[in-house]
Amino acid sequence: DMQADIPRVQECLTCFLNHTSKPCRHYTPVFHPDNLDMVMLYCEGPSVPHTLLYSLIEDDVVFSVQNNSQLEDLSNEMAWPQIRDFRVQLDNGFVALVRMSIPPEVVEEKSIIGYTTILHVDGVTGEQTVNYKWGVSLDTYFVTNRSWVVLQMDVSGSGGQELEEYYQPAWNLGTPEARDYIALVRYLSKTLDLVDADRIGAWGWGGHQGYNTLRLLKEDREGMFKCVTAIGPVTDWASYASYYTEQYMGTAKIMRGGNYRGYEKTSLLHDGEAFRNRTLLLVHGSADLDAHYSHTLKFTKELSTKGVLFKEQTYTDEDSDLINVRDHLLRTLDRFFFECYPPYTELELEELIEKAKG
Repeated sequence: DMQADIPRVQECLTCFLNHTSKPCRHYTPVFHPDNLDMVMLYCEGPSVPHTLLYSLIEDDVVFSVQNNSQLEDLSNEMAWPQIRDFRVQLDNGFVALVRMSIPPEVVEEKSIIGYTTILHVDGVTGEQTVNYKWGVSLDTYFVTNRSWVVLQMDVSGSGGQELEEYYQPAWNLGTPEARDYIALVRYLSKTLDLVDADRIGAWGWGGHQGYNTLRLLKEDREGMFKCVTAIGPVTDWASYASYYTEQYMGTAKIMRGGNYRGYEKTSLLHDGEAFRNRTLLLVHGSADLDAHYSHTLKFTKELSTKGVLFKEQTYTDEDSDLINVRDHLLRTLDRFFFECYPPYTELELEELIEKAKG
């Protein structure tokens, strides 16, 4: 801070490690209270996670605590997604970070057809989706096994890169996020040949993430998102933990100073009609202590009342992490999207190629 009474200049002590044999751009440092001259550096990516002991006195690595060499050898044998990170400026001036994961066999310059594209929805305020952490997930499976394109985005309110300063919740949680997601996907589907505009889906896991997934589906007037999955979603912020919700929504009081109308506007329990003609899968654990199961029950009641068809998977006695049924969950998600977006038939491929040559 050069404007302070005692100016300070930030110095990156670990940036040189980005250029070593195991480059790292995402560290978690841990100090020992009895020895502040040393710091344990837990590297989380983009290379295979490893741990280093770093000396602040010598300004160098003392030794490698854990290198995960076996995992690294296995990783080197795998065909990983091709990663493309870029920024997109929206009409409102906000600059979003976008990560596109492309199947390893695809050669962009020679590709003449689009690919099924799945948006992984996050959008939790203060969290960063596009980062350098190493990991294997359902998205990895979609890209490498199904040959689909996966999108991740840091939209309004995301953490990192000072993006949070652009977020103005205005007691309207979810509206900026849905607006950004839709605008970004619309832009990418029109400008990138790799994205098949007729085969776009979305999924999100967690109370806030699930809400954002359903909210973007509700706001998607164009029908871009054909198939969507929400896992453990919040459907009404008035029924969620107040310590979290009131940071962004204020209170739900009707009296002066409250935000009753804001809660009503962001609730998903009054607009079941907006979900008509979509393929929707809802997943929830009946023992979810984060977003209680009642969120999905009330939402499905609204959908049923309005005559909207949907699919639902309930996991009895499972919490939000669904750890005991993880394999079943992943297979369910895979089958859901595969049935929504089956491989092109030969006739469809011929038509797409002719259209591309146009």
